Amino acid sequence: MKYLELNAIQSISVTGVITSVMAQGFLYLFDKTVDQFWALYPSWVAIFLIGTLVRVYRGKHLDHHHH
Repeated sequence: MKYLELNAIQSISVTGVITSVMAQGFLYLFDKTVDQFWALYPSWVAIFLIGTLVRVYRGKHLDHHHH
């Protein structure tokens, strides 16, 4: 199975989702709430989609790797 190649913008959004899920888990464990915490998830999806558009319109490799 080939791994999914992400550009920098997409990587940031995936990291944001993972961090948000972990933070929400800790909030749940400590019985705390943050108003409109759910709004982070559509924001991360929007950032991921922006990264996808950048990748499509600028080419597959947004990150510059020098070998």
